[in-house]
Amino acid sequence: MAHHLFLASTPFNTVIASMIALDLPADDTCELWLIDQPSECSIFVKGVLAWPDSPFRDIRIATYQARSVQQKKQRKRILRQLSQQAKSSGITDLYTGNDRRIEFQWLMAHLPSTVKGHYIDDGTYSYIGRNTGWFSDGIVDNLLKKLTYGFWWKQPETIGASDWIQMAHLAFPEHAVPQLQEKVIQQIPDHLSNPAFTSLGADYADTLSEAAKLDALIILPHESLRSVTIEQRLLQEGSKYERCGIKRHPRSESGLPGDTAHVTEISARVPFELLLSGLKPECCVIGDVSSALLTTRWLRPQLSVVCLAEHRNSLTDLMSKIGIEVKSV
Repeated sequence: MAHHLFLASTPFNTVIASMIALDLPADDTCELWLIDQPSECSIFVKGVLAWPDSPFRDIRIATYQARSVQQKKQRKRILRQLSQQAKSSGITDLYTGNDRRIEFQWLMAHLPSTVKGHYIDDGTYSYIGRNTGWFSDGIVDNLLKKLTYGFWWKQPETIGASDWIQMAHLAFPEHAVPQLQEKVIQQIPDHLSNPAFTSLGADYADTLSEAAKLDALIILPHESLRSVTIEQRLLQEGSKYERCGIKRHPRSESGLPGDTAHVTEISARVPFELLLSGLKPECCVIGDVSSALLTTRWLRPQLSVVCLAEHRNSLTDLMSKIGIEVKSV
């Protein structure tokens, strides 16, 4: 019987970790530690901590964001406590969405060498890479981390590529960067429709019920990134559908663009990952060149997805490869 510990810093990490945990043998034990969290918990995090049907035996906030000098000094003490707790629990498998995270590397360095390191898909970096800068990352950051925490610190060539990682859990294994292709790869299971996620979304039940009626959903980028041309084209594309919803970026400060009389606004406070769980299989998700569309393909592969792009780049190439319809604007 294995004991799995998942480290998650974002809602996306949490959802992916949960789908993997739901696929593990019933006799195995799973724990979820939320890391690098803001001092004030979001509605989503509060929901996760109180999640009644979760696949995890224990869910806790393990670390908070360390901004001040004093907070950073306390981090090593906290990390020592975490490694002691993980060791006493008999952790056999450790999962992370980013193997540059100090929490992951600290635990891997201080737990028995038999513990397996797992990389869980964290999005675009798995497919277009995040190269290490030879000076800023390879020399400066690498040396600072070694001096601060220990010379066991490893600077991966790209996310998920460090020697700490033995297995990679990916949505689209065939499109992964070469460094991840060298790992033992497992396909992420499609469990977003599992009833467990219904209870996780209880705080957003009204919004999810509204979203379930939609034929299409427009995802707006932050106003600092979107153009008038893209806004108009998004609305035009959405007008092709009888019941169309529109969701602003969660950090957006402006109202809806243009004439939106024919669309229904969906609350921006609902995490997109949970919103996806409420969409019917026939719904189409429409957006610009953004990670939200990639998230849709990763978490709800049966949904149709349309990307409106002003320019082609490595992201649009990836979108085309994984079945997103890319239309030039």
